[in-house]
Amino acid sequence: MTNRFFIDPDVVPELTADSDMAEVAAAFNELRQSVVDVYQFIEPFRIESDGNITCGDTPILWVVMTNTSAATVTLYEDPKDGYETWITCAGGSLAIDGNGKTTVITSMNNVDDTVHLKYDEDNTKWRPV
Repeated sequence: MTNRFFIDPDVVPELTADSDMAEVAAAFNELRQSVVDVYQFIEPFRIESDGNITCGDTPILWVVMTNTSAATVTLYEDPKDGYETWITCAGGSLAIDGNGKTTVITSMNNVDDTVHLKYDEDNTKWRPV
């Protein structure tokens, strides 16, 4: 094994232009995706909406609501145990519909509030975390 990487400044090239940054960013994204794949990390899926929205089949979901008037977030109709959903209220008031499942929290009114819900299959409930 060599320690050249640590002692040779030419191993890590100096960035001189914006095009170099694009190459570094592309290489970083490939490396990041490889780590995600190898260790089977699950990245939250993030969506923004300015009106009513129905969530899809996503184990970890972050919904950012930018509505200015009342809107409804309808949770996924057939969640599996442990599914998690974060809902951020960045605009007007929100109603949270469990789509046939019980939810402890049914509304949000404060801007910048976030609620974190986790599905409990045994009790068919979305519970706050």
